[in-house]
Amino acid sequence: MVDRTEASAAAAKALSSDPIEEPCDDCITEPFGPQELWQRSLGHMAGDAISLPSYWTREFGDWEKFEVPTSVVTLVKQAAKVWVKLEADLTSDDDPLALPEFLKRTAS
Repeated sequence: MVDRTEASAAAAKALSSDPIEEPCDDCITEPFGPQELWQRSLGHMAGDAISLPSYWTREFGDWEKFEVPTSVVTLVKQAAKVWVKLEADLTSDDDPLALPEFLKRTAS
């Protein structure tokens, strides 16, 4: 059995060394274990992804009209594939909120 305190300390240390995540000295990580911290991380990242269009509209106005380099298009496609795979990995076939099959298709 994993010691929750030890697991929480390890997870907090891993988060503090994350190059895209600012360290949070006063964040509460106890009594959360790796699963709870992962769920929180996933929730935050999904929330960020959902809010992007509204955020960009507020910050940049008509961002939809900006030129988009092919390198950015490639990154967006890669990110979309990861989100589709995560959705498939995290949901069961009987999930009423699951994506319809036609949205799961990939280009051949």
